[in-house]
Amino acid sequence: MNTIVRNDELIAQIGESGLPPYNGARNFGYLKVGVTRAMTEIKLPIHVVSGVEPGPTVLVQGAAHGNEIAGSIGILNLLENIDPEQLSGTVIAVPVLNVLGFEMGVRLSPADGKDILASFPGNIDGSITEQISYHYFRNIVMQADVLLDFHQGGRTAYERYILIDAPQNENQWNNMEMNRLSLAVVFGLSAVAYFPPGTFAENQSDVLIDNNIIHLTPELSGGTGWYVNNRRDIRDAEQGILNILWSLDMVSEPPIYRQRYCDVYDAGNVVWKSNEDGLFVRNAKFGEEVKAKGTYGKLMNPYTGELIAELKTERKGIVIPSGQEWPTIGNTSVGILGDVVQVIDRESADLKVSLL
Repeated sequence: MNTIVRNDELIAQIGESGLPPYNGARNFGYLKVGVTRAMTEIKLPIHVVSGVEPGPTVLVQGAAHGNEIAGSIGILNLLENIDPEQLSGTVIAVPVLNVLGFEMGVRLSPADGKDILASFPGNIDGSITEQISYHYFRNIVMQADVLLDFHQGGRTAYERYILIDAPQNENQWNNMEMNRLSLAVVFGLSAVAYFPPGTFAENQSDVLIDNNIIHLTPELSGGTGWYVNNRRDIRDAEQGILNILWSLDMVSEPPIYRQRYCDVYDAGNVVWKSNEDGLFVRNAKFGEEVKAKGTYGKLMNPYTGELIAELKTERKGIVIPSGQEWPTIGNTSVGILGDVVQVIDRESADLKVSLL
C-alpha cells in the first residue's frame, strides 16, 4: 500500500496556495466545506497523489449521488495500486463526495434534497449542499484539467455508458470537444453518449466548460444487476482512470480495453412513463433498433398482470444500455435510445490527448 501522509492543513490550503509540488508523495486530508442547521461540520475526504514530473491534473470523484458506489471502490483500488514515482502530473481523488447521502444510502443530500454538481459553483451562504458545492468547487475542482465523475443507476436503474456534453456544432467539434471525446473513448466502455441540450435538465457542465475543465461521467450499471456486475464495474472504474492517465501521458502503462470498438451516440431519444405506477417490463434489447412509435416496453399491474400502458418511442433509435428496473414510481425516464454517429476503432484511433 502507498504511504499516506495525513495533512489537513495542506488540503485546506490548496485553494489559495495550489497543489503540492511534484515530489512523488500521496497526501490525504479532510476539507471543511460547510455546517448544517444542526451545526454539524461537514468535511470531504481528499487524496492528492503528486507525480515526479509536471503534467495535467485529473480529479476523480465517486458517490456524488450517495447510493452510487462502484466508482468509490474503483477509486480506492486505484489509490492502493498507483505508484506516485511512476506518475507525471497530479491525481486528486475524492472517493465519496456526497457524504451525507452516502451515509444514508440515498441519491441526494438528506439535509436539503439538493445535488452538489447541480449546485456548482455553489453559495457560501446557502443550504448545506450549496455550501459544500461552493468550497469544493473553488478549492478542488478549479485545480483540475479533467473531472471524472462516477455514477451508476443506483438501486432501481441500469446505466452503462460514458456520458459527455453534446458538441455545440455536430458537424464541427472544437478542440475541447474532441479531447473530451477521445478521453471518453479511451476510458474503455462500449458506448459514449451525449444528450442534446434540454433533454433532461439544465446543463450542469456549463460552469466547468467556462473554466476549461473537461467533464466525463461514466455510468457503471446499478439496479439489481449490482450483485452480478459489481466486480466488472469496479474493475472498469479503476482501469478507465488508468487508461485516461495514459492518454494524457501521465503514466506509461498502455491502456487495457474489454472491447475494440466504441459506439458514439446522439442520445436524445428518451422513453418516458406517466405518473401511473407499476411493474416496468422492457421488451427491446440493448443494441436493438426500435422503429418510430414502436413498443419499447410495457407497464403492468404486478398483482393482476393487467397491462397499464405500452411505452412507445417517439422516433427510431438504437437502445442504449439504460433503463429502469423493478416497479417504477412517478413520471420518470425508463429508457434511452440514440443514433450512432461514430464507431471508433480503439486499435487504430489516435487517442492521445494534449491539453497544452
